Amino acid sequence: LKAVGIGRHSPDEILELGAWSLTALSEMLGNTSFMMGHRPTSVDAIVFAMLAQILTPFFDSPLRRRAESLPNLVAFAERMMAGYYPEFAPELREAA
Repeated sequence: LKAVGIGRHSPDEILELGAWSLTALSEMLGNTSFMMGHRPTSVDAIVFAMLAQILTPFFDSPLRRRAESLPNLVAFAERMMAGYYPEFAPELREAA
């Protein structure tokens, strides 16, 4: 059963694991601009890819609400969006 991965968990357990992961990312980021310091790295690209999906204003979920409660993760996602996809940043802000 362990080979099933995330599928071996109940929906509530999956949300709990997701919330725990977001909290861990928030603590790792702390007050820095990027995950590894003051310059973006491939780690930031991975974290941003995940956060962009979770924070999309087009779908509401408990995980989105948890991410929104972590201001440094929201600021990180906005910083990455503005830096790499500036044409989409205003649209997402308006939809939120």
